[in-house]
Amino acid sequence: MMPATPAARFDPEACYSITGGLSGVGRFLIRWMSDHGAQHFMVLSRRGTGSPRAQTFVKTLATHGVTVQPVACDGLAAKVLGAINLHAATYSLPLDFFVMTTSVEPVFAPATQSAYTAGKNFQDDFARYRRRLGLLVSTASFGLASDVGHLSTDSTAVDLFARNKVDDDRTSWISQQQAPMSAVNFVTCMDPAAMAARKREEAEADDADTMQNAADQGGKSAATRLRREFNEAIKTGPGERAKTLALVTGGIITAVAEVLFIEESGVNPGKAVADHGVNSLIAAELRNWFHVALGFNMTILYLLDAHTSINALAAKIVDAAAASSS
Repeated sequence: MMPATPAARFDPEACYSITGGLSGVGRFLIRWMSDHGAQHFMVLSRRGTGSPRAQTFVKTLATHGVTVQPVACDGLAAKVLGAINLHAATYSLPLDFFVMTTSVEPVFAPATQSAYTAGKNFQDDFARYRRRLGLLVSTASFGLASDVGHLSTDSTAVDLFARNKVDDDRTSWISQQQAPMSAVNFVTCMDPAAMAARKREEAEADDADTMQNAADQGGKSAATRLRREFNEAIKTGPGERAKTLALVTGGIITAVAEVLFIEESGVNPGKAVADHGVNSLIAAELRNWFHVALGFNMTILYLLDAHTSINALAAKIVDAAAASSS
């Protein structure tokens, strides 16, 4: 006989502390816990009930007899200091559980999420530290919640999970009857075989590109070739400005796509570089590319300006080069 699936139950007399609980995933978690017995919550967040959505959420739960006490504070800081502070504050308390929510990001390290990846790695290692001390602790490594939270509407994040073959398995989660979010929203596993196959394909493509580059102009890099083509285009004068502009715009699109590991079709030249998920670390790499490929120097602040589209940036580079050559 198959053993009965354990049902999650929470103590209606206990008070459960949740950090970031007024976010999309946090609200879902509180609703699920209240459906399974929890009646009292202390929710720590930066803004408390500062948003209309948070206010409506607290009022709605109150009509069902669930008390939510929002506390606006940043004393817990981010993931690293937050985990350490909670550990110190609860060290001598008889806890039912101590759960830190992480994600699968450390597995494939998305280029635009280096800080989050480092923080989540810390949480996993800190959990092992608490275990060695004989303390309760767990980490829940979530995948993409497909219809909860801000990432569910972030096309870059959604595409990243899709490219890395994250498997949305809605049937394998043992507690799907008791935890509907796990059945509906959790990405419960990844597909290592598909990811390995993709890596092999990328390696083979890179080898082919390397051989082609070696045969092309004595092994000149793509950036160097673009610089040569750009210089020649500038010499043709203002009559060929449209072609020169297309050359530069295409080069920027390719560079942004490569540093973000996305398809070129996913880069919109009508939007700013920052709109595609480029952070300051990646911007430093891109800034060097602009210098090598187009001879254009700029600050990281300018590169990440939300009001400067890729099209506008390309036009500025072309006009600056034309002015200096005249």
